[in-house]
Amino acid sequence: MSMTSKEQDSIVLRIDRKTPLTLERLTFGMMAMGAEYEKFIQSQHPNAEDHEADLLVQRVKEGSIVIELVGALAPIFQGMNNIIIFEQFTNLVKGRLSTLSKPNGRLDDTSPRELENLARMVETVAGDSGGTGEMLAVQYNSDSGEKHVTASIFWKAKDAEQVVSNARAQIREIRGGESDKQCGLLMHLFQTNISEAVPDRSSGEKGIIESISPKPKRLIYASDLAGQRIKGAWSDERISPYDLGFVVDVDVQMVNGRPSAYRILEVHDVFPLEGDDE
Repeated sequence: MSMTSKEQDSIVLRIDRKTPLTLERLTFGMMAMGAEYEKFIQSQHPNAEDHEADLLVQRVKEGSIVIELVGALAPIFQGMNNIIIFEQFTNLVKGRLSTLSKPNGRLDDTSPRELENLARMVETVAGDSGGTGEMLAVQYNSDSGEKHVTASIFWKAKDAEQVVSNARAQIREIRGGESDKQCGLLMHLFQTNISEAVPDRSSGEKGIIESISPKPKRLIYASDLAGQRIKGAWSDERISPYDLGFVVDVDVQMVNGRPSAYRILEVHDVFPLEGDDE
């Protein structure tokens, strides 16, 4: 298939694995990278519109997983060499990953969201003995047609596993010990159970909190009140439990570093889920 897109400075992400990579893990990795790039653009260019901080997929190459990304910001700032943005972002991520890849590595001036994003970016090669990942800032010379790398990051599976371990340990430390409490999240039900909820036991119900995971997780109620608030909301036969949204505080129960269940601490609000107003 011929390519008609004009060559541009770009960020190239290369993933090599001996074993297949799930679409879910690749998607989370790309979303995490996009979120960190958006945060970087907004910190450097606070007047940029949201869509200007997007990374756009220019091409996906065969062989290894090779994804070439260009910035939506590039056409906006005429006269600015776009490679500078990509180089600065690549070097920023390189420094953060370098710290987290060291034994007991911890970042200063960070947040649980950044730590989770960094973990997901490199997790695309974790668990694969021969897995490697690479991110490159690539400059294109429109006169000669040549490309050269101005900044790069390279990581092996063992580096990725150390980053993931340290990042999630620091998340737990920030949030206070082993609990992973998150507040004010939107949940909707995936599976219901008519049995009475017993505090701190599996309720037989499952919910989805998309800001944490698109997959349904078991629900555990921390108190009678939390269970009654959710079950009572759909006791009216005219209301489907799957059409309701719940704003909740949760303690995310982890197994092997991944969300396994949601312990519902408090239910702040219940409301009907509706389609987009647009």
